[in-house]
Amino acid sequence: MLFLYFWLPLGALAAISFLLLSKRRTRAVKWMALFALLGGAGTSVLYVFLILRQTSSTAAIGIIFVPFLGMIAAGFFALLGLSVYQALHLSELWRSGMRGRAYWFAAVFFVLGSVWYVWSQGARLVTFEHAKNPNADPAFLEQQGLRSLEKRDYFMLSAVASNSRTPPHLLLQLVQTNDSGLYKKRNDVLDIFDRDSLAVVRKALRNPSLPPEAIPFLAKSEDAYVLGDVVMHKDTPEPILREIFARNDSYLVRWGLAGNPHTPPEILEKLAQDGVELGAGVVDTHHYTLMGLADNPSTPPQVLETLARNADPLVRRGVARNPSTPRPIMELLASDSVEEVRFYLSINEALTPDVVETLKQDSSERVRKYAGESWRRHPKKPTPGE
Repeated sequence: MLFLYFWLPLGALAAISFLLLSKRRTRAVKWMALFALLGGAGTSVLYVFLILRQTSSTAAIGIIFVPFLGMIAAGFFALLGLSVYQALHLSELWRSGMRGRAYWFAAVFFVLGSVWYVWSQGARLVTFEHAKNPNADPAFLEQQGLRSLEKRDYFMLSAVASNSRTPPHLLLQLVQTNDSGLYKKRNDVLDIFDRDSLAVVRKALRNPSLPPEAIPFLAKSEDAYVLGDVVMHKDTPEPILREIFARNDSYLVRWGLAGNPHTPPEILEKLAQDGVELGAGVVDTHHYTLMGLADNPSTPPQVLETLARNADPLVRRGVARNPSTPRPIMELLASDSVEEVRFYLSINEALTPDVVETLKQDSSERVRKYAGESWRRHPKKPTPGE
């Protein structure tokens, strides 16, 4: 069924185009069919390629639109093909009277308009790539950022906001600008050329050049996605982490807090009880929150012990590679039934000598290999009670 869904519309387009090219003698129709075939297929291929470049977990949903996009593009290029044909046959249309002349002017206008649009968007894309360049001139980034703020060009602002060479004062001005568009995920045509298409403010939050004074301002936001990034930020003060945790209980905030080493221990303990109501009184512990806690070096030992016994091997894997995992828990994980968990334990930088010896006898070749190496490993500080 999926094969038919994706390829039947495009196959039908190709078949119709082939029939028009081979059976019809009208040159205009042949131009339309050729442009439709090449334009529809080319647009579909480009769209799939750009989707594969995306980093968003939901980007793959866009694949369902490939057939429809291909058909829409085919219609546009068919009209473009007809317009190009008419524009090239000025003498024929001019001799056919006022109607023919009107067709010619309309065709020329459509062709020139299409060329101008493609050229202008191409120029924006070139400037976007220049603004993303890690070696871009800060003066250029500031000039482009101020111009884009004035024009509300969020596509260009996303490149400026994500570049580490963007001046900090410009990033501060950007996040303090009262413009709701800066907080929205972008979905214009060119935005698909951006790998994640995050809101501009979220791009700035992930920029290492963002000045610390921007954090308290963004912490006042009601946008759960922005707050999730705020509580994940390494420079967010503890009072702000506590305030946001008390004010907003969205899963995005919980995910951010669970992975932040600066989150207070008591909040991490509460997050370990994090759950999602499934109905009929059944509560399921949130998977991604636990994965963040398992990786967090600040997670309390008692929480790590509970996570090490979790049924999900991805959670146990996080505990296994956590340098703060106490020795008794390492010993427990050294006999885990899942080889991947033992492998991540073997590359733990704080692996203790006795656990190393245990893993050297493991049934897995790669576990034995990495357990026997001393790369990046440093002595583990003793945990109270060990």
